[in-house]
Amino acid sequence: MTPVILSLVMAALFRSPLALVMGVLGPAMVLGSWWESRRSHQKQHDREWETFARDTDRFESDRHTARALAQAEAERLHPPLLSQMRDPFWRDGVDSPSGARLGTGWWVPPPGHPLEGEESIPGMPGVVESHRGIALVGPEGAVSLWRLIVAHWALRATPEQRTALTPEVRRGGDLPRSFRGPSLAVWTSRLDHVPAECGIVVVPQGSRHLDVRDSAGITRTLLAEGLSQAEFCWIAKKLLPVSSDLATAGRLDLSRRDRLYVDVGDSTPWDLVAEGPHAVVWGATGSGKSVTLSSMVLSLAHRYSPSQLIVVIVDFKGGAGLSVIGRLPHVVGSVTDLDTGRASRALAGLAREMVSRERLLAEHGVGDISGLPYDVVCPRLVVAVDEAAWLLETFPAWSGTLSDVVARGRSLGIHVMIATQRIQGVLGPSVMANIALRVCGRISDDSEVTAWIPGVSPRRAEPLRNALPGVAIAVGAHRPPTDVTVVAGSGQHLPVGEPASWRVWAEELPTTVSQKANAWCLLDDQEARVHRLLSYDPATVGSVLVVGDRGSGKTSALAALARGCEDFAVLDSEPFVAWLQLVTAEPEQVCIIDDADELLNRAGPEGAQVLWDQLEHRAGPVLLSAKAESPQLRSLDRFAAHSVVLSIAKADASLVWGGWGPSIPGRGHYGPAPIQIVSGAVLRAADSVPAEPQGAVALAPIVLTQNLSGWEGVEVSWLGQPEGLLSQWSTLSPILFETPVLCEGISAREVQHATSGRVTIPALPVPEGMLVGSWKGKVFLTRLERWQH
Repeated sequence: MTPVILSLVMAALFRSPLALVMGVLGPAMVLGSWWESRRSHQKQHDREWETFARDTDRFESDRHTARALAQAEAERLHPPLLSQMRDPFWRDGVDSPSGARLGTGWWVPPPGHPLEGEESIPGMPGVVESHRGIALVGPEGAVSLWRLIVAHWALRATPEQRTALTPEVRRGGDLPRSFRGPSLAVWTSRLDHVPAECGIVVVPQGSRHLDVRDSAGITRTLLAEGLSQAEFCWIAKKLLPVSSDLATAGRLDLSRRDRLYVDVGDSTPWDLVAEGPHAVVWGATGSGKSVTLSSMVLSLAHRYSPSQLIVVIVDFKGGAGLSVIGRLPHVVGSVTDLDTGRASRALAGLAREMVSRERLLAEHGVGDISGLPYDVVCPRLVVAVDEAAWLLETFPAWSGTLSDVVARGRSLGIHVMIATQRIQGVLGPSVMANIALRVCGRISDDSEVTAWIPGVSPRRAEPLRNALPGVAIAVGAHRPPTDVTVVAGSGQHLPVGEPASWRVWAEELPTTVSQKANAWCLLDDQEARVHRLLSYDPATVGSVLVVGDRGSGKTSALAALARGCEDFAVLDSEPFVAWLQLVTAEPEQVCIIDDADELLNRAGPEGAQVLWDQLEHRAGPVLLSAKAESPQLRSLDRFAAHSVVLSIAKADASLVWGGWGPSIPGRGHYGPAPIQIVSGAVLRAADSVPAEPQGAVALAPIVLTQNLSGWEGVEVSWLGQPEGLLSQWSTLSPILFETPVLCEGISAREVQHATSGRVTIPALPVPEGMLVGSWKGKVFLTRLERWQH
């Protein structure tokens, strides 16, 4: 109302009707503008709300569609097993999808998935990988789930592996508690009985649910599926018709990589891959364990060439137990208790062999050696161990490696065949869980058979008490207990041929290595499992530091390295002479400093810095040697691009340098690899002191000395003490550069002060009987006799 009153006052004052009209219409216009703005905002709000609601409905629809499509796609990829096999386009084969469906459950979209961040989707197939090994831990009531697991594993198994589904099983008999397909599947009642090979553990929770735990510790809860006995029999008949039993199989196909046929004393050979993949032979002393083990390895060698099969012998009976197979061309290494030093190398070699094979499988994208292309050379490896108890007692480290090989060796093509007097206390349950091929000879206690060969009653085991050597009971993963008789193999008809070129480990380096070409050492390449001669190329390798105790072969190592240099100079042990040699050396010339730490010690603190400055400004490489406990060693190591560590007796010093303690002369390591220095090389004697500059001796020198009487008879331009030079500075300074300046017993600091910095000599100790000279900016060493005319 204030504008109206103001307008009336103005109308009264100015007597203007227009002011009266404006006072009335102004508020009406403001009110109208406000109402119009409010209506406009309300319409905009309504339009935006309609758009939001429409977009929300579309988003929800798309979301539900995407979730439904994801579920439909998962169902298409992993349908229930019965639905899959009822499909008219179903085809049997090992190329079936690796995922095995055990039930349904909630599924959380992983990072990167279009549905990332969405709520979990119910009813999605719960799939496990069939190549990782699975263990069902549950009571007898879980039999329907076990039928489903066995059916999935049989679907992806080879025809020979499916022979475990015997006609009795296909007709509705009891299922085996262990089945070998793409991996091991077992049914046990306790978690601590789960084999190490099984990366997936399934635990039923009630009658409808189950927990699936993988090796990463992730647990999923699924609504369980299963198979009735009739459904399983129908699937088993489709997978393995009765007419395809192993008894009707034809000749052995020795070219197949997924099989390895071995004679166990039965009428037909056994497939070590399917029935093992590892074997153990046990029995009392004299029961024929070593003979059985030798016979089994010989049968393999007669069937397969060294390009298909290689053998490592670990014989802790003095080498006599497996002496017959020691002459096979397939043998690539042997370890006995008479050469215990080789046991550690063999242990490391087996570990590297496993890593090497894992890399090979990863490069070709396969999970088993049988999946490698046939043009890729990778023979199966059999590790034959005689007297395992003595081996594990003498070398406890072998226990972990053997357990690792037994657990992971199957897919890598590594098979362990062990002979031991007894299993209890030698091979633990985790090891035995992965050894399915078991052969038991004469025993003293029935429990030694019944505890380790399932299905053998005490009555059947009783004849083994007095069994002859070679008479035994054998059992495999898919073969029932069988009476076998092993015949000793003869060494007269061994297979012949080129020895295997594959290497599991390289032998110990020799104690001496003779000169060959320009090689300076023999390197033990443990990764490639060969010995290689190394040559020294200064242009590519650069500076090298040799560290070791006195007598370790440091000088010999420098001499061997020098053989690879076209031009080199051996520096003198006198610091001043060594400095002159460094100054005058050509850039491409290799400088060699033996006992560099002693040279720096003799130079003193200031002189050592002078030598360091000259070394760091050198363009060419330097070969140095030093003791392990030298104070200057760390600086020398930073200066050198590579180091050679030889014998170091003191434990803490050896540890600092990564050495292996005291060793024979010339033995050490170059980087991480062991080496043996080539013998016979001799380091040439140090070069003579560089001569004075040409023409300097013919001139009358300026002499700085405290001993004036010693220069009688020498023609000089000036003779006196350093402080006297300053008094003649106006006369001598013009000729200071063109005239030789000789210093006797004068320090570098005094020379620099006396000449106002015009003459500079290094702060190094001067060799006895010599003088320091400077002419035209060049420093040299000389003797008094050279200037006496």
